[in-house]
Amino acid sequence: NTGKFLHGGATASLVDIIGSAVILTTGVLTTGVTLEISVSYLDSAYLN
Repeated sequence: NTGKFLHGGATASLVDIIGSAVILTTGVLTTGVTLEISVSYLDSAYLN
């Protein structure tokens, strides 16, 4: 974006996707959905 920072929604999506990948590495074969996610940010993640 014009502010050159990572949007909070993108960060939360990455957390959700990585969490799903970790669960898959345990060998669990059932699937599920994220019902709620809460992320607290200390500061913005800027490009460069």
